[in-house]
Amino acid sequence: MKIESILIWLLLLSLFNCRDQEQKKTRFIASSKNYELVLNNVVQLNGPETWTPPTYLDDFKIEQDRIYFADEATAQVCVHGLDGEWILNVGRPGQGPGEFRYPHGVCVSGPFIHVLAMRKHMVFDLEGQFLQQNGKMEDIPSGIPGQAYPGPNGTAFITICSNLSKNSSVFHLDENAQVLNSFSPPDDDFNRFWHAVLPNGFLAFKDDVILQVFCHKYEVIVFDSQGHEKERIHLRSSEYVAPNYEKLDLQNNRKESLKLWQASSYIDGFFNFGKGFVFSHSIKEKHIKFIELWDEHFRGVGRAKIADEERLVGTYGNNLVFFDPNKASLKFRTPVLAEGPNP
Repeated sequence: MKIESILIWLLLLSLFNCRDQEQKKTRFIASSKNYELVLNNVVQLNGPETWTPPTYLDDFKIEQDRIYFADEATAQVCVHGLDGEWILNVGRPGQGPGEFRYPHGVCVSGPFIHVLAMRKHMVFDLEGQFLQQNGKMEDIPSGIPGQAYPGPNGTAFITICSNLSKNSSVFHLDENAQVLNSFSPPDDDFNRFWHAVLPNGFLAFKDDVILQVFCHKYEVIVFDSQGHEKERIHLRSSEYVAPNYEKLDLQNNRKESLKLWQASSYIDGFFNFGKGFVFSHSIKEKHIKFIELWDEHFRGVGRAKIADEERLVGTYGNNLVFFDPNKASLKFRTPVLAEGPNP
């Protein structure tokens, strides 16, 4: 009787383990559900004669019925109304206090506008008046500025991606350039690839965790607020095209590295959306772009195809916001479940 009980428990345990393994196998597979992106609104960005239409939008946010964006290509941070009409520019091109050449991040926290431009952090009031500059972040290895996020009581959080640090790839700082925590790179082959072609991805805050997205590995690493790794999630898409990591070496083989990058796929946008997430990915060689919708447990909900000339830059309510650089316009689209096969 005792042996039979043990056998039954072993059988049950085996079944649970198989089910658990099956969940691990299927958890991150993209859903085959097809979504259509229904156009709700088009916002044409306008401005005075001295205003330059944006070409990329390095960072984009909507706060207090205002549109804020940072555009490295035109060296400007602009504020527009929800109707697209220009309100003001924040800062100006240059190298002095309140001036910048490559603005990457912008956020609004309380009565302040925070701008991250290369290794400088600047604070303006809501009317665009320059208040203070916190200087260069000399203690952080050179790298590519990430984003600026609103913090409590008018403060801000800043992220910087560094490709010259062997110990950490992303640094999380407060507005005074004090390091709060740092995040280690995932593995050696990714470091080599990251040196070769692109910065390692995006960061997003959700509840009490920080999500770091590695754009070419389709991997999300979940950290707690202290920078401790909690979980790794692979966002494998059916259209995922992995680069040959062994051949990616920009210093010794630049031509081949760029060719391999062109043939691979990568994530070029990752945002909180509802209770879950949305990310867009591109296959440059085939000129194919998709968005993938995921729930809060990182399970695939569905996907939709994106027009080649548009890029996902953010979310607003139940809308995904796309930027069309050819027309300097924002297109607000809602994903709606559609009949038919996977796009």
